[in-house]
Parts: sequence; C-alpha cells; structure tokens
Amino acid sequence: MSGWNPPPPPGGMPPSGVPHGAPPGPGTPYPPARRSSGGLVIGLAAAGLAVLIAIGVGAVILLNAEKEHTITTPSRAGGMDREDVQGGAFAEQIDALKAIGIASGFGPRGNPRIGVYGSGAERYLFVGGTGSFEPDKLRTNLTKTMDDRWGAAAVFTLTTIAGTNGADGQMACSTIYNPPPSLADPKIRETALCVWSTAGSVGWVAPAPEPGALTPTTTYARDEVAEITRRLRADVED
Repeated sequence: MSGWNPPPPPGGMPPSGVPHGAPPGPGTPYPPARRSSGGLVIGLAAAGLAVLIAIGVGAVILLNAEKEHTITTPSRAGGMDREDVQGGAFAEQIDALKAIGIASGFGPRGNPRIGVYGSGAERYLFVGGTGSFEPDKLRTNLTKTMDDRWGAAAVFTLTTIAGTNGADGQMACSTIYNPPPSLADPKIRETALCVWSTAGSVGWVAPAPEPGALTPTTTYARDEVAEITRRLRADVED
C-alpha cells in the first residue's frame, strides 16, 4: 500500500540505522555521561568537618590564652593606695604568707609581687605572682596546710570556697579563730586570709593592721577579706 512501510523485522535496523546494542558508528556523538553526586557530597562533608576541627582548635587556643595572666603591684589597687613600707616592717607576715603558699602548692614562682595597700588600721598585705597551679586543688591543699600550721595550737581554722565574681580560676578563704587572750577578755577574735588561683597566677591577701603575726587581735570577717581580695585582684592581675 502506498505510504506505508512495514516495521523492521526482529533484530533489524532501527530508524537511526544503528543496530540495537551496537556502539555508535564513526562520527556519531556519544550521549553525555551521567555524573555521580556521591563524590560531591563526600567532599562537602570533609570540608565541613575540617572547618569544625579548625574552629574547635581555635577555641581551645583562645581558652588557654585567656588563662595567661601577669601580676603587678600598681600604686593604687582595690580602691586603696600602696604604702611605702620601710625597714621590712611586715616581714613576718610576708614570710608567713610565702610559707603557706609554698606548703599548699600555691606559692608564686621566682620573685613574688608584694604590696601593702590601705591606710592606717585598714591595711592589707598582698603577695602574688605566676607559676603553674591546679586551681581545683586549692581548697583541699589550703585546708591541710592551715591545719598543719595551727593544728597543735589553740587556734581553729576553717577553709571555704569563695566566689570569684565571674573571674576564672578558684578562690578560697581560711578563717582563723584566736582563743580569748585572757579570762578578763573572753571574746574570741577572728581574722581571715584569702587566695585566688588560675592555672598560671596566684594571689594571697591578709589583713595587716600593724606589723606582727597573721593572727592580729583585730577582728576581720571572712566575707570582708574576700571582698577586699576580689577588689585587689581586679587591679593587680591582668
């Protein structure tokens, strides 16, 4: 019938002239190859992981950098002026704070920074510096040191953790209860000393109303000394 072409027999040539299953002939373009998206996904995941690792490493470095401090004794700190102490007037208190620091494992290395701040009877002794410390052990070590120092005497000590007002590290204070000086004066006197420590810095503060021992007859509450310590720290540590 005119205008009608019968279908090709099975296995014959398709309209394109290329047998089924045979490669294209010369000059016939290949169809574009399909690209797998698996490699792209893996590449993006690896890049994301690398970014996260870099951020984590950077955060650790920054955190460690924030723990590096220096200690100074400026002419004014904690709202108090540094006194010009002559003739080693407070040598006994300074030596006592140094000894407690060394015994507890929180003594500043090398040449410590020392300052006497205040005026008149409102006077505080500061001893601080840098080194390598473990702040988490501060209270435990200080408790043992204070017990060893005064345990055989008629002096009672109590060591507690104190707040740092958001600063890094730890802070602890030891209250020292002095026995009544006599039957005629049966009042128990108390004083305190405080210390803060980071991984690389330490500072000790104790009342020093007059040259003498660390157990003056003047009463100083623990919270009072702790607040003075926080104020001094804000100016002597950077």
